[in-house]
Amino acid sequence: VGVVAASDLVLASHAASFSLPEILWGILPAMVLPFLARRVGMHHAYKLALTAQQLGAERALELGLVDELGEDSERALQRLLLRFKRIPAEGILKLKRYANDVFPIDERVEALAVQTTTGLAVDPAVRQRIHAFLTHQSLPWEQEGSR
Repeated sequence: VGVVAASDLVLASHAASFSLPEILWGILPAMVLPFLARRVGMHHAYKLALTAQQLGAERALELGLVDELGEDSERALQRLLLRFKRIPAEGILKLKRYANDVFPIDERVEALAVQTTTGLAVDPAVRQRIHAFLTHQSLPWEQEGSR
């Protein structure tokens, strides 16, 4: 989801799905959330992070996480590339700079994301959940003592 949220344009097939499962392990998508909120809006980004809900491709398109849906990704990509060949590169650069100035993810947000992620990564409960998953393929809700 992080790479998708930070991308300029996203092409996906109908089989694609998206989720933010971090909260299941006791961590947060701190580095992803600012980009996701900028792309789909704060409420939708927060709900995805809070619920770890899996989105199908059609719902991702509705929310704006995906820009184009289809089974022939090569053809869709070729159409986009043809369009981009007609747009002056300096126009794209100016638009990207302007959009980042209007909707910034500032240094304070970046520092908070790193601090939050680092702090959670050393939490013993989080480390235990991740270890159980890596060694036993045990999801957090399958582990002993989980709710």
